[in-house]
Amino acid sequence: MKRTMEKTINRYSMVMISCKAYFKAMMTTNSISGFRKTGCYPLCPDVIVREQLLPSEVSAQVMTIKTGRGAVDDVFVGMVEKKKQLARLSVVATNHLLL
Repeated sequence: MKRTMEKTINRYSMVMISCKAYFKAMMTTNSISGFRKTGCYPLCPDVIVREQLLPSEVSAQVMTIKTGRGAVDDVFVGMVEKKKQLARLSVVATNHLLL
């Protein structure tokens, strides 16, 4: 660490630093600990309870997706409205600066 603080970090030294951190983190003990914590190995079905496997409220909602010309028109109208809003904000900001 002290060695890198004395000189500028460039893309080559960044790769060297990243590789050191990667290989330090990718140890067998970390992998085994991750599998043990999730209950995958050794198999422990009690680690994850049934309620955790239910779909979230967001994914349970039905989504409708428009396609075709209607979808393109909606996007275009939205873009035009956004540009109009930005233009109005720009005028307000300019007027505020002039006051």
